[in-house]
Amino acid sequence: MKQSMQKLSEQLQEKLNGSSYQLQSMLKTSVADAKDSKDKMEKLISGMGQGDSKSELKKVPVKEQFELAEMLQKNQNMIEIADWAGRFKEIARAKQKHLHRNSIERSGVTIGNEVDRLLPIELSSLAIPQAKVDFIRRFAEGQTMMFDKKGKDTLGKGPIILCLDQSGSMRKLDTQSKGFALALMNIARKQKRDFALITFSTNAEVTVFPKGKSTTNDLIHLAGNFLGGGTNFYDPLKQFLSLINESRFKQADIVFVTDGQANLPDEFLEEYRSTKDKKKFQCLSVLIGRKVDFQTVQKFCDRVINADDFLAADEAFKI
Repeated sequence: MKQSMQKLSEQLQEKLNGSSYQLQSMLKTSVADAKDSKDKMEKLISGMGQGDSKSELKKVPVKEQFELAEMLQKNQNMIEIADWAGRFKEIARAKQKHLHRNSIERSGVTIGNEVDRLLPIELSSLAIPQAKVDFIRRFAEGQTMMFDKKGKDTLGKGPIILCLDQSGSMRKLDTQSKGFALALMNIARKQKRDFALITFSTNAEVTVFPKGKSTTNDLIHLAGNFLGGGTNFYDPLKQFLSLINESRFKQADIVFVTDGQANLPDEFLEEYRSTKDKKKFQCLSVLIGRKVDFQTVQKFCDRVINADDFLAADEAFKI
């Protein structure tokens, strides 16, 4: 009896030890999965927001964080979009930094209160107690001396409108295109510019993000939505003209992305050009692949970029 009890006790202990090891293994796997999900959420959230991705994630309500984590587990596309969003955001930041440096061509002196253009002699006033008060007064009144510049500096000025082709042939670049869209949205949010996304195929859908701000639900909808179907340029451009006629979208910058071909009525092109003359907007087109309708796109765009994919279209981030 004692031998049997001893043997049973040893077997039970072995089982418990085995269970403990399995439990520890499960816990380690769960912790690793949780960290991986958190990293991907931070990438995805940073594509929508600005600054440090960890601080952005803290701003998201806990309920929405759980919803986002669940989507990341169920939807492989969300993971890819998270990766692309993080990658394109870094590219966009570099492009914007370069654009900002080059946007000011020092060609003379004028007056105003743009900090990055102030003359060194004005900045030195801050170190002199007797001159500091006078500097603050003149700066507040826009009377401080600063470098003049040549040309139009569009950085941080007009709203951004992205027309994104979601016809069937664009499906292969779906996650990449959404990462690209999030990076442009991030530029709009950082510069407090209104942002509109017009996705199109046979028809067009419009989503407006005032000052580039969006929610987790917006992100989930963007990730899960793909129109499919044929290509129609008329509907997205018609929607664009409707937005342009709203005061908040005057002098907007439009990015038109497509890999397809479509015709536009002559009477519509006349309306488009007339509105363009009045509203003073700019249009950049990104043509993906080699089977695009360059002639039609050229009729309504100021500049065209040919690219094999969105990585080769990084010039669009100078908008």
